[in-house]
Amino acid sequence: MRLGVAGGRLFRVMKFKAFSALLLFSFLCGRPLRAEVIRGPAELRSADTGKAAASLYDGAKVECVRSTAPWIETGFLAYVEPAYLEEGGGLRKGAVFYDKTGRTFGRVTETFSLDFSPGKPDAKTGRVELEIVLLANYRDIKQDSILEIALASELKGARSAPAPAALAGHLKKFGYEKWSGCEGVESYGVYENWIEDPSPGFRALLIFQAGKLAAVLHSREINYKFVSTKEFSRGSKLSYVRKLPEAGMKKLEKFYSDILSSAD
Repeated sequence: MRLGVAGGRLFRVMKFKAFSALLLFSFLCGRPLRAEVIRGPAELRSADTGKAAASLYDGAKVECVRSTAPWIETGFLAYVEPAYLEEGGGLRKGAVFYDKTGRTFGRVTETFSLDFSPGKPDAKTGRVELEIVLLANYRDIKQDSILEIALASELKGARSAPAPAALAGHLKKFGYEKWSGCEGVESYGVYENWIEDPSPGFRALLIFQAGKLAAVLHSREINYKFVSTKEFSRGSKLSYVRKLPEAGMKKLEKFYSDILSSAD
């Protein structure tokens, strides 16, 4: 159920705090934040008015929620000149979006309301950091930048269950991090984005047993014919890439169920 405008913004403020912490954590650890990529130029709409509010250039990185609808919530971090900020919490037409390196990646085409309060001005440029959430059209997202599509392509192209080395390019591109494992089992995961959940679980966790991909824990649908799929912890699904002995499946499921439950 969607919140009203006021309630939705209050909820977003709570999520913004979690996102800020995630940004800091990633910066300190040198870990990339995985993102979808815009096929531009692309118009993004304001959820409040439904009108085109901004244009993003080709290659701009964003975070998208799971959705089958043409228009999906899309978030991105931008730096703007403070002169374009309105006292009531809006961003005026004509503002240019800069990334952290000072490169431009889009602009505001129509004044719209901000969901989050601006950050502090940058000491060198004076630009203000903003977290922006607008609506992008699904067709304006490069398909090979969507994790689930890329993973399905990797699995369909493999002759057998791949080893981590065979998926090295995929793991690097999408910023997977090595996670927990037990005897003979290791895993690499990517977390869901901050827009939907202030304390996100895994968007995808690749689980390897005896050096070969055994299963995928995932929060979004993956267009691949798995051996079997079952509902798992925190609303996610566990899909097996290959058939394992019953004892091996139970051991694997208990290990990850226990560790994910303790993280709730």
